[in-house]
Amino acid sequence: MIKCRLDKYHDKNVGEYQGGLYQQARRMAKKICKRAKITHLEKELKELEESWKSKGLRNFYQEIKRGKGQHRRPAYYLKDKGGHLIGDKEGKFNRFAGHFEELLSKEEGEMRESQYDSKEKQEDTEVETTIMVPTKKEVEDQIESLKSNKATGENNISAEMLKQGGEARLKEYGN
Repeated sequence: MIKCRLDKYHDKNVGEYQGGLYQQARRMAKKICKRAKITHLEKELKELEESWKSKGLRNFYQEIKRGKGQHRRPAYYLKDKGGHLIGDKEGKFNRFAGHFEELLSKEEGEMRESQYDSKEKQEDTEVETTIMVPTKKEVEDQIESLKSNKATGENNISAEMLKQGGEARLKEYGN
């Protein structure tokens, strides 16, 4: 019975059992890849452990974040005018083309009227508000609560600079 099954894979021209060779080569390739993956992961874990022991917490957490891998981008869908979802590239492209064609085909008079309408609505909704200047204590508390190693704000001043600014910085921002 085994002989019959082996004859099924036997190629008389080559003289080898091709099915068996392929499976054997496939098993070896899987073992090699598995070993390489394990050694790579062990190496990364050792590096993480070393950065943890050397108190390189910033590097440690960056490596963990990198180790989690790339996340798949979410699939974005658009709705056509009928409310049906569009997921393919060409359909999305056509929907955007149609949308911008509508926007560009409006007459200038319609555009101007809509601009004036929006300005009138803004004027109606404006309410007078008073902004109080913060006290020194409030400014000091806010500066202390800032996190380090974050991106700078609009004024390009980092949290570390504010924290090291001392009394001069408090005078500039508070009462």
